[in-house]
Amino acid sequence: MSHHGRLRLCRAGMAALLLLAGLLPACSQRQQLTIFCAASLSRVATGLGRRFAEQHPGWQVVVEPSGSQVAARKVAELGRRADLVLSADWRVLRDILLPEHAPWLVQFCSNEIVLAYGPHSPHAEEMDAGNWPRWLLAEGVRLARANERTAPIGFQTLQVWQLAERHYAGKAWAKNLASNLRARVAPRHVVDDIDKLVGLLQTRAVDYVFVFRSSAEEYRLQFVALPAAINLGDPGRADTYARVAATAELGSGRRVQLPARPVIYGACIPASAVHARQAAQLLRMLLEAPGAAELRRSGFRPLQPASCRGSCTKLPGVLAPLLR
Repeated sequence: MSHHGRLRLCRAGMAALLLLAGLLPACSQRQQLTIFCAASLSRVATGLGRRFAEQHPGWQVVVEPSGSQVAARKVAELGRRADLVLSADWRVLRDILLPEHAPWLVQFCSNEIVLAYGPHSPHAEEMDAGNWPRWLLAEGVRLARANERTAPIGFQTLQVWQLAERHYAGKAWAKNLASNLRARVAPRHVVDDIDKLVGLLQTRAVDYVFVFRSSAEEYRLQFVALPAAINLGDPGRADTYARVAATAELGSGRRVQLPARPVIYGACIPASAVHARQAAQLLRMLLEAPGAAELRRSGFRPLQPASCRGSCTKLPGVLAPLLR
């Protein structure tokens, strides 16, 4: 081949490479939906995102799990953009995001609190729903809890302890039970979210943790089911639960006394969402029958129908028919 022929071939090859380089980003670029979610919903949110991506080529869903207060405050205080926020207590969304950062929220499932333990946990064989506080106060037992400033399971655990003190009144070990249990938790064993609690138990750093039943089932933990009068899982006992309260942090320096309520999860699409229409489709998938079935398999109890709070006239059209 002549010198000029080789030069033309080289130029053609370079042109092809440049064309390919220009096309590759366009071919590989995918739109991104972002979910900030309670750590206890991480698996459900990840599965939901996978199904959405399968049904909507060109989209990917990124899930950022954390404590629910952390998730909401990333939007309200740090200006982070999320397309969907899922909280383990709907009041976190109401008090941090509504109405300034989101017009409405959806209540979509419930849960209950259990006492989880491992094969290494002392007194597990003697423990049941009627005597668990006695054994948690026994010598050498290590207890952990979530931080009430970062995650609902933190303030809900404190509320469970107060309810237990009332429920077991008359037992010698029930006197000052809530404060005694709180004193039993070493500062290093107060952690940010439920995943870290489970990690402490699985690594045998502690013996017992209070977690959502869904998390205990997800991680295949052994657990003591608590009486309905104290586990925050019975909507019919809302008035009984509300007799106690715990401090929660719902903003920078803003601490409030929250009465105990049944555990109800919430979802909202922030006003700053970049992909609000797609987020509404994603939330619809969670509320429809397949999403409800996945919630149920994961240990949650779907609310059917789900309900709306806030400016519900602003609900996207794809969601309104599914809510009361």
